Amino acid sequence: MLQLVSYIHLNPVRAKITKDVALYQWSSHKTYLGQEEIPWLSTKPILSYFGTRLKAARIAFDRMVREKAEEGHHEEFYTGCKYDSRLLGGDDFYVDVQAKTDELPRTTPDLQTIIETVEQICNLEAGELNAG
Repeated sequence: MLQLVSYIHLNPVRAKITKDVALYQWSSHKTYLGQEEIPWLSTKPILSYFGTRLKAARIAFDRMVREKAEEGHHEEFYTGCKYDSRLLGGDDFYVDVQAKTDELPRTTPDLQTIIETVEQICNLEAGELNAG
């Protein structure tokens, strides 16, 4: 998980959009460091890997991401699973994903169902989403 998070955070650096991950305006890295807040983003699951003290965890997280930047290119992030290149993981992971995918419904909900579901999840009144 940490490998994936650092990979995502470092994408703008690898793409040469920025030299410093913490300076890229569209990155959530600053949220992980406590410098800004994104209401829908929970940083606790990742920061908990670095300890129970929030300030120390943030420092350790930032250090880890910056160390990963120095490691350079990881070929395994580009080759994918031998059965499905969209997946990164071993045979067991592929089998698990395949089984869970097979359990998913194959129908696409209509627009009204999507609107009603979003309103319900967001605690909106019926029709409020369409009201703008």
